[in-house]
Parts: sequence; C-alpha cells; structure tokens
Amino acid sequence: EALSAFAAGHHGFELPPLEVRELGSFIALVPSAPVPSLLDMAACAVEELDGLRAPLTEAEIARRRPDRLSARQQDYLNRFGYPYVREEFRFHMTLTGPLEEPARGHAANALAEAYLASGAHLPLLVDGVALFAQHASGERFRIIHRAGFGG
Repeated sequence: EALSAFAAGHHGFELPPLEVRELGSFIALVPSAPVPSLLDMAACAVEELDGLRAPLTEAEIARRRPDRLSARQQDYLNRFGYPYVREEFRFHMTLTGPLEEPARGHAANALAEAYLASGAHLPLLVDGVALFAQHASGERFRIIHRAGFGG
C-alpha cells in the first residue's frame, strides 16, 4: 500500500541512454547524462518509505565499512540504512561483481560492445517503481509488487 501511495504521487520521466562504465571495482549501466527527476524520485523514496525498512544489524553496518565513509555517509547509514542516498546517490544497474584489473577493463569493453549491439542503448521511460525481495544471499531478486506512477 505504501509503495502504491508513493507511486501515485510521482510522474513518469525519461532516462537518457545508459552506458557501460566502471564504478570502482565493478561494472554497471549508468545514465549518460544527469537525470534530476530520477534523483528527486530516489530522495523522496528514501524519505517517504524509510519507516518500512528493517533496522540494520551490526553485521550489515560492518559490511558497509563505516570507517571508510565520509561523516555525511556515516550519518546516512545510521539514519537510512544506506550511505549512498540523497546527494551521495548514483543510479546504476550492476552488471558484475568486483573485478581485478586487467579483467575489469576487458569486461567493460566486452559488455559495452554487447550492450551497443543489443540495440538496448535507447532512452528509457520510467513509469513506475517495484518492490523486490531476495530470499537468500545469491538468489535472484523477485518482484513482489509493481506500482505505476499516477501523474
């Protein structure tokens, strides 16, 4: 119900074409240009849906390596359960786990070529949000509920 109510208060928007990029030690798809509508929607989701999240365990906090985070990221981790929200947020769709060089560079090139060849590198309409669950580590995420934007 909360996800549907959240979605009803937002409008669809377009993502520019995505690009394959290295993000730290992994590879992801990221927008080719800034998307203020996406950043606004993500910040609103963090604020409006935060009451639904489970508290972090000590193990989850340790996994985020708080000693390596900035003061603001530590605050966000404690407040929202994740350090990369609001202005720290970077939308990405992860394609790989952590990779060492030179494998990371080779993988990035191969994935970029495959992505371009697929024809999927077009603008995308974002017209809703979805709630996913992962029942155990390493399992696929499953859609629990999808809610279209109401605007």
